[in-house]
Amino acid sequence: LTVVVSNATSTIALNNLSLTDILPSNVTTTGAQIGNSCDGDLSAPGGTQLVLTGGTLAAGASCQLQWMVTSTVPGTYVNTIAAGNVGSAEGATNTTPAQATLVVTAPADLGTVKTLAMVNGAPNQGQKLRNGDVLVYHITVTNKGGTAASTTLIETVPNGARYSGSGDGWSTS
Repeated sequence: LTVVVSNATSTIALNNLSLTDILPSNVTTTGAQIGNSCDGDLSAPGGTQLVLTGGTLAAGASCQLQWMVTSTVPGTYVNTIAAGNVGSAEGATNTTPAQATLVVTAPADLGTVKTLAMVNGAPNQGQKLRNGDVLVYHITVTNKGGTAASTTLIETVPNGARYSGSGDGWSTS
């Protein structure tokens, strides 16, 4: 979440800058502050709001507050900084609310299925395996929903078995 505080049209620097941003329901901070170019102390009491105290902002300038936020409930949320929730020692304030839309998408829902496809070059018929058989497995990874995912698949060859492919031995489709 990035909040930009602007003093762009003023010729007066702002001192003891304060801001309170109460997050929408189901949205919380992760505790990870990314940045604060407004100086002062940026905190997240209870994980449900962002609070800046003691900030400064030069005349004609702007500053940013950045904090990681999250939600376990996918959806669209409107984050509103209410009128009067930004202030300074000089009496400057936001006279209208500031709003931004936050979109939370569901995480990828990955599933993996591994099947024994071939034994010694023939389709697997459920036969008993013997020492020295050449086995071909098919591993299918699917995303059953949520956002697109970059995946890494690690397949460990069991003790007593050996890998005997050519090149990297993998094919994808």
